[in-house]
Amino acid sequence: MFKWWWSFLLIWTATLQGLDYAPWYKSPVLELDTYFEYLHQHYQRLDADTDCRNHGETSHFFTFGADISPWMPWNAQAEFSLADTTEQRSFYAKDFQLMGRYLLLDDVIGDPVSLSAGVTYMQFSKPAREDVGVFAHGAMAGEAHLAVGKEFAPNQFWLARGWALGGIGVGDRGAPWLRADAAFETNYCDFWSNAFVINSQWGLGHSLLCPEDFSGYGKLRYQFVDMGWKSESRFFTSTFKVGVLYRVYARNCPKNNLQLSFALERTLY
Repeated sequence: MFKWWWSFLLIWTATLQGLDYAPWYKSPVLELDTYFEYLHQHYQRLDADTDCRNHGETSHFFTFGADISPWMPWNAQAEFSLADTTEQRSFYAKDFQLMGRYLLLDDVIGDPVSLSAGVTYMQFSKPAREDVGVFAHGAMAGEAHLAVGKEFAPNQFWLARGWALGGIGVGDRGAPWLRADAAFETNYCDFWSNAFVINSQWGLGHSLLCPEDFSGYGKLRYQFVDMGWKSESRFFTSTFKVGVLYRVYARNCPKNNLQLSFALERTLY
């Protein structure tokens, strides 16, 4: 069984990224990008209102996705993830996500900033909803988000840019959540780029985390802030990506969470 899965992963090796929320589309119209990402996650403690705070977990997530802009100013992305976690002690299908975006402003063509608005649909499996390392708000969830950014391009390649994202989502169980992300990126001749990133999410529930009775984050008042670095190198139609994120603040969720990710993106046509 595992030989079959690893063969499947190697065939798919087609990015470190997951869904891309930056308010610039990375591919021309009708160019299809596919990607594979491996994410390693580890933590040893929970911020919980019980004595079970020494609750460690090592997780492996495998994500396959595609990105296409069928016509300007629209963009669509889809991804499917598998997981192997200590919490579930088995290999399982984690989630499916589908995102659509509309580019309201584009600073590349002369607007003062780039501004995109979008919605994301998420569907989580039962094992994912019961895994304290996965932020699921029920079987189905949706998020509306808005991203704004500014790019500095003194020549044919952009040199630096910054952007921020705000979002609000709700699942079929529990309270909504808020999300706020930000990034500052540098670029060298469209060959090598680096990014300093901050990701945060704020659950608006009223309950505290209890690992013995955990059934998802929908009812919890949780918060987390992750900070880290991502880098990517481009070679013809392929892009190689690596990244590291560390949790600097946590409430009612895993503490000191460390994520390492590796990805490969391929442009098919």
